[in-house]
Amino acid sequence: MKRLPISISLVMPSYNQSRYLETAIRSVVNQDFKNLEYILMDGGSTDESLSIIKKYEGHFAYWQSKKDGGQADAINSGWRMAGGDLLCWLNSDDYLHKDALQTVAEKAVENPTALLFVGDCQVVDIEGNIKNVKRPKDFTKETLLEGRSLPQPSVFIRKEVLQMVGFLDHKLHYALDWAYFLKVLWSIKTPIVYIPQVLSTS
Repeated sequence: MKRLPISISLVMPSYNQSRYLETAIRSVVNQDFKNLEYILMDGGSTDESLSIIKKYEGHFAYWQSKKDGGQADAINSGWRMAGGDLLCWLNSDDYLHKDALQTVAEKAVENPTALLFVGDCQVVDIEGNIKNVKRPKDFTKETLLEGRSLPQPSVFIRKEVLQMVGFLDHKLHYALDWAYFLKVLWSIKTPIVYIPQVLSTS
């Protein structure tokens, strides 16, 4: 697949998610995308997570397993060391779809001034049955105020957004994505680039 002049840093926070972790990891390492920086931040898991992580450690630009301040703290720590042009995070019980990263990178090249890219996200239950697909085609900041968030596993931002709005609120453990997207959408002047394709499953 063609190498694009753009890089992506993906941070995966995880804690005691061994049931799903390998599926999440494989969905990233099997992407045919050359400019990926993969950072895994484990919060000191006590299940089988560490053995799974070590199985794939050659694919990580960096990984650690130690106590942290929660999901937002882990993502922030990963983002602080990230060097990619685009940033995202993927929880360890979610997974990417084939060619998701390449698709996003192509859109970023086509839209050099855009700061936020979002695609569709498939939602499944614990058995893997598809419940619905989130399609944020006409999403606006007003939509966010109505309580609907962007489908986080399919959201990518340019790194300069961090200089504009800062990092995730480390005190939040549940609405951290909604609160962050609220700050981002009220700060950026460029429109959201919508990608009409399922990029991830949650």
